[in-house]
This record gives sequence, structure tokens and C-alpha cells, in this order.
Amino acid sequence: MPEPNRPPWRVSGDIADRSIGQLVDGGVGLVLDCESCPNIVTWTPAEIGRRLRRHADKSLGWIGPRLRCSRCNSEWVRISRAPTDVATSAAGPVIVRPQRPKA
Repeated sequence: MPEPNRPPWRVSGDIADRSIGQLVDGGVGLVLDCESCPNIVTWTPAEIGRRLRRHADKSLGWIGPRLRCSRCNSEWVRISRAPTDVATSAAGPVIVRPQRPKA
């Protein structure tokens, strides 16, 4: 369950103050992780540029409150840096399904 006394969205790591344009130019991908359901989506720099190009000068702190989970529509989304191998991929968004623990 998400923590009750914080904003629903959260930016992890060193990317909080970077603009969308800086992320795209730097080849940084994003992982959007819903804290209300098991949905995890990875956006490559190309996907970020396509979706958010008109907001290139805005920071993730400005974008964060506007994000919603594509599965459950929750506002409880954690934004973090994607692994380098995913971020440099030329493919579009990658939907990552969490692995179920082996019993």
C-alpha cells in the first residue's frame, strides 16, 4: 500500500531535476512503476521524445503529477531511470511483466 502522507507520484534517483529534453538528449529511459498494481512500463528515450516533446523544457517534477497507471488509472506511480540496455534500445515502449515468485 502506498504511503499516505506523500504525493502519489515519486521520482527516484538523480533524474528528478532534469528536463524531458535533457533525458532524451542524454539517452535516458524511464521505468514507470505503479505502486497500486503490478504494472511496470519502460519508456525508451525515443518514446519519451514522442510522447512528451511539447514539454521538453519541463522537469519530471512537473510531469509526475500528471501521470497515471495505464492499467488501473492510479496516481501512485514511481518514476526511475531505466537500465542502460533498455534505454538505448531503438524499440518503442517495453511492457515488463513482473515474474511470479517460484513456490
